[in-house]
Amino acid sequence: MALSILERLQALVDSRYREFSAPLLTTVEYGSLLGVRTPAIRQLAKEIKGSEEAESFLRQLPHRYHEENLLHAILIANQSDYATTLELLTLFLPYANSWAITDVMFNCRSYVHHRKEVATKAMDWIESQHPYTCRYGIGVLMYHAMPQGGELMERAFERIAAIRSNDYYVNMMVAWFFATSFAQQWDAAIPYMEQHRLPEWTHRKAIRKAIESYRVSDEHKAYLRSL
Repeated sequence: MALSILERLQALVDSRYREFSAPLLTTVEYGSLLGVRTPAIRQLAKEIKGSEEAESFLRQLPHRYHEENLLHAILIANQSDYATTLELLTLFLPYANSWAITDVMFNCRSYVHHRKEVATKAMDWIESQHPYTCRYGIGVLMYHAMPQGGELMERAFERIAAIRSNDYYVNMMVAWFFATSFAQQWDAAIPYMEQHRLPEWTHRKAIRKAIESYRVSDEHKAYLRSL
């Protein structure tokens, strides 16, 4: 008899990795961690992609284990049809409960030819009160709107700078967004720092991350230090 998806995940458990990853996944209950390495989950996703079992799994929510959620996210990221990707995200995002789940989906395969459409959709996601939907929207804008610039990106800067959250992982994503923008959209981003448009903690974290980045010039790093 063929093993179920959960049984296949359980067969990949590495107890030492469970102990290693638990402190990194502070929003995931310890009892919900199996301890399976991400490359092994990616391989499993590759093996079951397109199967009836995988299609059924993508409709079975919520899952019990973090690794089931991670497999679910990777299966979504590997979808080639944009409409299907959005449909599956609509079902799944309310159950996302860690940065590891959202971040693995920033570069969904189907986004390649739909960057403007998904960036527009992300403007709705960032308004969500669910922290990981909001975080996901910021990440999508960072990867798919920021390199293009333009009017949509100008609106994204305004909306993201206005986010006020008590959630650490949302605020870290805002900081990451601005730190990245100093390398890609300096002229558009720097007024937000000069005018202190971000909460103080996020402002400082964004500058720190930019200073640690090899993509930000030494000249720009020196100026950020003055702010």
